[in-house]
Amino acid sequence: MDQGRTKHQEPSTKDYMGRCLILLAAPLVLGQASREPSLPDLLHRAGAYVQQVESDFSTVISNEEYEQKFVWRSGNARAGSSRKLTSEMSFMWMPNEMVWITIRNVLRLDGAPVADSRQRIEAAIDDQNAGRVSQLRRLRDEGARFNIGRISRNFSDPMLGLQVVEPGFQPRFTFSVAGAERIRGVDTVHVTFVEHGSPTLIRRGTDFQDLPTHGDVWIHAGDGVIHQTRLVTVDNKFDTRSTITVQFAHDSKLERWLPQRMDEEYVRQGVETRVRGAFAEAFTERIECVATYANYRRFETSGRVLPQ
Repeated sequence: MDQGRTKHQEPSTKDYMGRCLILLAAPLVLGQASREPSLPDLLHRAGAYVQQVESDFSTVISNEEYEQKFVWRSGNARAGSSRKLTSEMSFMWMPNEMVWITIRNVLRLDGAPVADSRQRIEAAIDDQNAGRVSQLRRLRDEGARFNIGRISRNFSDPMLGLQVVEPGFQPRFTFSVAGAERIRGVDTVHVTFVEHGSPTLIRRGTDFQDLPTHGDVWIHAGDGVIHQTRLVTVDNKFDTRSTITVQFAHDSKLERWLPQRMDEEYVRQGVETRVRGAFAEAFTERIECVATYANYRRFETSGRVLPQ
């Protein structure tokens, strides 16, 4: 009856100790693999990634679909409007000034063709003269003429949030880790920031006073890739608050994570005097914008965009 059984053997002391060492070592290795980098290391990786983007894409072009909605409320009165723009966007990194300049070349306004600025933009991009940056800024400001609402703005730029972690700009901000967060299927570290340096990224247009920003950036710990940014600016003088959130997606053609969608919200509150000062009434103005980007391609010198 016992003929088919194998003889049971007790493990030797050597085998037992070897298994214990393996079991004890495994949690230690796993713990080291899952350890998040320190905040300085994380900012170093993100800064290096942003510098690589600046180096690779001194000028890059994309298509943009941009929708704006404007609502004004005052007492029982309400007014509003909307606008749809189809544009060609030019993103340019200016290394000497350490700033992105983004120009919106509007091709269609609510479906109707707009014929004016394409040649001027291509000429300005290709121009290498000293006054080029001033010319590009003027073209950027011209694109803002299509904005609706009473809140004047020219900083609806999806690349602006990247400057927060650009190594040359990092000393202007205070950073903190808010925790781990999954962004559209990717594990990231959520980092918050507060701007304290001067001049600030955004300044008031009427008197050029600093408007410090605060916000968030979501960074992949392994390679420093930026997956999302949020930039918030408050102007207490005009009771105005702006929030710009940008989502980045991997572009297979250019092999980089580039802006895919930008959501903007501008809110202004105040009191409006009517009928020659006879009475005052509180108002709220809200502008909401959504921009989506596609078909990225490089811009070469001599005013030539690479084939799509």
